[in-house]
Amino acid sequence: MKTNNFELELRRYESSVLNDKINYNDFLNLEGEDAYQNYLQGLYDEYFFKIRETIDTLAITNIDVLLRFLQTKLDLFKDIYDKENNNNTRWVDSDFFKDLIKRDESVDKSLVENSQGAKNQYKTSIFFAGMISVQFLFIEKAINELTQIFNTYSPKPKPIFITENDIEKEKWDNTLKDEKDILDTNDLARIFGKNTRTINRWVKEGVLEPIDNNKRPHQFKKDDVKKKYLKIP
Repeated sequence: MKTNNFELELRRYESSVLNDKINYNDFLNLEGEDAYQNYLQGLYDEYFFKIRETIDTLAITNIDVLLRFLQTKLDLFKDIYDKENNNNTRWVDSDFFKDLIKRDESVDKSLVENSQGAKNQYKTSIFFAGMISVQFLFIEKAINELTQIFNTYSPKPKPIFITENDIEKEKWDNTLKDEKDILDTNDLARIFGKNTRTINRWVKEGVLEPIDNNKRPHQFKKDDVKKKYLKIP
């Protein structure tokens, strides 16, 4: 029996033979893929009309609830599509029908045409493979549309801007990386391209803080130089 529930219809995989006519979810092979596709399109349009009504309401009241709602719907359609599920015989049968089609199309066409049984089997394989493909088309279509809507309302990450100061810090961080943990006045003069008088002046001005102010030459912890002078965390 046909259903007006889009989600349920995409889960359905019912096939039978009725009065020698191939039947898929109550669509006969005489109606074919086009009729089934039009039917699913109608269910799809109605389904997403209601989805968007819910979205319009939640977008005003609570974005977090909206995102959870959309994620639930996405998970549902991914579950419907789950080709890895061993209980999902639809996908197994789809591959089986496609293999039969390839086999029948690879042999001498007269062998199929001259055998009513082979001809019926070929037509049956094409019908079932086509109808399952229509379901897959709408499952994928629903996932894509829901993903697009989700991304529209999902918070966007803030861009990271790299400043000249950040670049300078990274340069000095790399420069100091291979230096020893305790540096003296001569080391800092070499590293910063200054003379020792400049380093000593920085100590007097409080720019640099030695480990022991009475010891000469002054010694400094590399981590202190990075944090206090270069402002590298």
